Amino acid sequence: PTRRSSDLASLSKWSEIKPGADELVRIENIYCAPPEERLQPVLSPKDAPLLEVVLHAPAVYIIEGFRDYMRTLDVRVDLDRRFQIDGLCFLGVRVPKSLHVEMAKYSFLRVAREMPHLRELRPATPVRSFSVGGFPCDLPKQGPVNPELRVAVFDGGVPPDINLKPWVSRKITPKLGKPDPASQAHGLGVTSALLFGPINDAQPLPQPFAAVDHYRVIDENTQDPEGNYYDVLERITAILSQKQYDFVNLSLGPEVAFDDNEVHLWTLKFDQLFADGKTFVTVAAGNTGEGDLLSGVARIQSPSDAVNVLGVGASDSLGKQWKRAPYSSLGPGCSPGVMKPDVLAFGGSRKEPFWILSTQPGQTAPTAGTSYASPAALRTAIGVRAYLGSIVQPIALKGLLIHHSDHAAHHCHEVGWGRIPSDIEELITCGPGTAHILYQGTLEAGKYLRARIPVPNIPIVGKVSISATFCYATETDPQDTVNYTRAGLDIKFRPDKTKRTKRDGKIPMHPDTMPFFQLKQLYSSEEELRRDAHQWETCVKRTRGFLGTSLNDPVFDI
Repeated sequence: PTRRSSDLASLSKWSEIKPGADELVRIENIYCAPPEERLQPVLSPKDAPLLEVVLHAPAVYIIEGFRDYMRTLDVRVDLDRRFQIDGLCFLGVRVPKSLHVEMAKYSFLRVAREMPHLRELRPATPVRSFSVGGFPCDLPKQGPVNPELRVAVFDGGVPPDINLKPWVSRKITPKLGKPDPASQAHGLGVTSALLFGPINDAQPLPQPFAAVDHYRVIDENTQDPEGNYYDVLERITAILSQKQYDFVNLSLGPEVAFDDNEVHLWTLKFDQLFADGKTFVTVAAGNTGEGDLLSGVARIQSPSDAVNVLGVGASDSLGKQWKRAPYSSLGPGCSPGVMKPDVLAFGGSRKEPFWILSTQPGQTAPTAGTSYASPAALRTAIGVRAYLGSIVQPIALKGLLIHHSDHAAHHCHEVGWGRIPSDIEELITCGPGTAHILYQGTLEAGKYLRARIPVPNIPIVGKVSISATFCYATETDPQDTVNYTRAGLDIKFRPDKTKRTKRDGKIPMHPDTMPFFQLKQLYSSEEELRRDAHQWETCVKRTRGFLGTSLNDPVFDI
């Protein structure tokens, strides 16, 4: 609505009771984007490339209006092939380059970009690069440790001549063509990593922790972006919308340059599906780490940038001396979700391959890639759940893996929070002088929880180290890349229950606080909290040292 100039001149004198004031505070910025700014660079040499068009479409008439507008440009739009997520509509449209600007003049168009391709399901390091050959292995005789766990893998399928009963159930999603042998080899490797981890020639294969439903979502035509790109996502989301799984791994997705200003369709969809926190999801970060960083090619691949999944990169070794594998895609992610990839797991390298089951029965093969690091990380989480039981919730498992990850002085853009332990006992046991306390639950908006930090009743001489990790799942706002998460945590650390500083002559009800996660010790504005990635990040982690005498029944108020 347009207001008179006199109203605009008096804007600074408005109070909260002024009509319209409650609407005004919702405005962050007003800017009229020219059509050219809604178009991302198109590299295709075709005169009429296939575009992914994103519309702000809270109502059907906006989508139909776009179709009708494109008809005036003599461009056909198929509304039957679209994805809608909370007010955004994603469409595949083939548009001549000469009409891109005219198309972008449609008022509700948010962005138009070249239709992404799916990542090729191939090892990050070609097999011919490995100087070692495979070795024979015998499958274990036992069934899964916990047959009640529900685990799903979405990949290229498992070759029919490989017998993985009783641990793998082959599933085929609807509208699939003939299987692609190369994709099946990839699917076998991913499933092998999930069942057995990196195979060791000197040790027998371990008993799998759980059985796996392997859904083949790839066929021989999938690499063609003509609609198949949407088909794969539809196959996956149709299954996940109908069935509740405890654990899910995804080692495939689109291969696109990372864009800080736009969230990708796959990311939005998986954040929406897993906002309830009832499923532990690992997603491979991608194998583009040796690409160009400035253009975004080397950065993490969607949907590993989702806030409700665990994005997994690859380390080059299982040993104490390790670093990010060169192929592993780099962070950071968008804010919130800056710390990406979340963690690293061993993914193999030329010097130290990741050994998987070969397509030749009874044999192994060397490989490398985040495609195998991701299911290996999921296997660790499944192992904890198999031994401790259902009392440990998926969000708690995510917190455990991140809490025990070690960055080994590597930059966070390369390793995220760090490499997770390969030994499950490190996650569920405590060393001398150490106590691990796990809190989990549901926190309603406006409520708070008090998490006590147990310390001995006797005076503590010397220093104490406190490490704290907070993880939560949240609904998201697909239309707002700045304020993407719809929930945030405000965490107060109170080290001494007896210290209460008077304010206005009154003693407060709660003990004094001191900064733990905050970069600034003074009060921070909402903008600073978001920018500094504290309140709106779905995971925060920090270690701080204290004098033992300064701790008296310390707590976190959340």
